[in-house]
Amino acid sequence: MIRRILFLSVLVVVLAGCKYTPFLKYYNLDKDTDLPKFKKHSFLSGSNNSMRSAYDVTQYNWDVAVFPEKKAISGSMEIWMDITQNQDTLLFDLQRSLKIDSVQCRKPLKYKRKRDLLYIIFEEDAQADESLEITFYYHGKPPNIMGEGPIIWKEDSNGKPWFSTQTEGLGVGHLFPCKDLLIDEPEECSIRLDVPEGLVAACNGVLQRSETKKGRTITEWKINNSINIYNISFNAGDFVKFELPYTDINSENHELEFYVLRENEDAARKFYAHTPQVMRATEELFGEYPWWNDGLKFVESTFSAMEHQGCIAMGSEYEIDWEGLNTTLVHEIAHEWWGNSITASDYADVWLHEGLATYAESLVAEKLYGYDNYLKYCRNQMYWSIFNKRPIQKVHNVQYTSWATYADGDIYNKGAMLMHTLRTQMENDELFMSILKNMQLEFRDSTISSAEFEAYFLEHCECEFQPIFDRMLRKAAPPELAYSVFLSEDKSAATLKYRWEEGTPSDYPLKVKFIAGDEVIIIEPTGMEQTTVLPINVDYKMQPWLSGYFTTVPFNRKKKK
Repeated sequence: MIRRILFLSVLVVVLAGCKYTPFLKYYNLDKDTDLPKFKKHSFLSGSNNSMRSAYDVTQYNWDVAVFPEKKAISGSMEIWMDITQNQDTLLFDLQRSLKIDSVQCRKPLKYKRKRDLLYIIFEEDAQADESLEITFYYHGKPPNIMGEGPIIWKEDSNGKPWFSTQTEGLGVGHLFPCKDLLIDEPEECSIRLDVPEGLVAACNGVLQRSETKKGRTITEWKINNSINIYNISFNAGDFVKFELPYTDINSENHELEFYVLRENEDAARKFYAHTPQVMRATEELFGEYPWWNDGLKFVESTFSAMEHQGCIAMGSEYEIDWEGLNTTLVHEIAHEWWGNSITASDYADVWLHEGLATYAESLVAEKLYGYDNYLKYCRNQMYWSIFNKRPIQKVHNVQYTSWATYADGDIYNKGAMLMHTLRTQMENDELFMSILKNMQLEFRDSTISSAEFEAYFLEHCECEFQPIFDRMLRKAAPPELAYSVFLSEDKSAATLKYRWEEGTPSDYPLKVKFIAGDEVIIIEPTGMEQTTVLPINVDYKMQPWLSGYFTTVPFNRKKKK
């Protein structure tokens, strides 16, 4: 059945004019790394090569008109940039189904397109320390396959248009001309959105003005902070707006804004009532919310959820799914710190977004409902949802889409269990929590690599945890503990035998808790067999999640030939 679904999915992709054939590479695996193979074009489009590193984007000004009846857009993208080195050609991204009408710049230029790449070629080199503005005028129908694309088009129950953008993983170039690399964030941004009259718009940033004429409503929004490129977004629908008061950790008063479909207002008001409580818990964990000068709004989107900076997209499932929480809401709020303020410099390290935001779900559950609920969350929501099919850390310098196949999903739960492992092994919660909070101060509003995250953590944790990072980030197979409890023939004695299974480093630095009745026994496995005498007539339990992340197998199991 799975093969049939995969075949049909591939067939649909091919029949769709090869617009989505880049996703097929995620099934062409390297035997040594368990990761997909990539060809020259993937590295050209996903690396900060000389045609990209030659300029630094300082501002995006997006003017876009949306025509839901045609599922089309038209408009312009004005890109301000500083030239960092002499260069005659600059490289941008724009999906091939979006058509260029013209390109304007004070420097004479021409352009050419190859697949989803857009080359700007100057008659004379752009010079280092020069500032340039290039404006792209374009139009078209953003690609959509099986209901998915950079714009998800729907209608509400009254037949009114309702649409939202999402580009994480898919590629921002599917929506507008840009430099689609996480490492280059604009310092500010503006959005001028033109939609049919009767629809209410919600975008990132602060609303500057709104005007309706000739059957169209135009809103203008200003983003006053640097922004992760895939967070630039718009939404529109038959929304109603309401607000909830919130006092932050600095005792400053704010209004949280909510844009929800008119038909769902009552359910949304009830659902969002716990948002101030979640915000407070998250601020206490990671520090002050980073973007108060841009506000914080939540918008009912046409898909499940997305962490659009200061304009969080939430679906229509207004339900509590854990104790008194909606964990998706917690997750998306946490992204304002992990993903938006601290942003991975390459998609290969996007576990820094998803793993830390997933881990925040357990920390908020702990803060609101206690440590037992934290452990319960780690066990039920995270530990048992790990696949161990591909490493968390992906291929660098390509547009690695960790959403193309379930096997890449470990960036969420395994990334979270990595953090839980570090915490349990440190046995110093105060220090662990301070590292996460201080990291937000150290790297606020910047991009970092996984290597930089690891170096900072290791410098401050006072522990030798590099092997844990290496195993959990860069290997698909988990640490594997072989253990069994053996009773003597007369059942008068019990012995725990254990060792790290072949394939796990013999010196893997993980202390493991073994439960024997009311007693907690700490063992330190190596590659050599070890034994521990146990109490008799008690229940024996190995609960891996109590110690961090590893899996278990029977001691001296018979391996398949």
